[in-house]
Amino acid sequence: MSEDELVAQYRSYGLALGDVVVAAVPLWLRGVFIARLGSDARLDERFDDVVTRLQSELKDRFTRLATADIDEPISGPLEQIRQATSEATYLLRELDASPVVRDEAVATLYPEDVFSIGPTAARELGQEVHDASIAWGAAKAYLHLHRHRD
Repeated sequence: MSEDELVAQYRSYGLALGDVVVAAVPLWLRGVFIARLGSDARLDERFDDVVTRLQSELKDRFTRLATADIDEPISGPLEQIRQATSEATYLLRELDASPVVRDEAVATLYPEDVFSIGPTAARELGQEVHDASIAWGAAKAYLHLHRHRD
């Protein structure tokens, strides 16, 4: 397979990963909010707005991730999700959610994520996201090996 074909394959896996992440956002974020607030009753139309904006931002972020050259330094999928959760954090603050107790190292790495919204594993967003993440990572690794094997 040529490098151009491998790049196209890598990009298709990245775009597919973005699609499944975007599709997983409503259920995943609802679970996060319920865990932080204790019930579904406190969610309102602002939650739906946050979900819609998060999905739009993640679509853009994953398109950039998928189309970036593999040698360009860019944050991976989980970091892309973490970086996009500021509006969800803001809404949890407005709803008077209590910050969660976090490990000191995690709190140092992500000081703004006081509600521990950012996922630590792709599986937190569902099996389909986990599988797509592995496929994208494998495609990236294969392209990297092909490009840099000498």
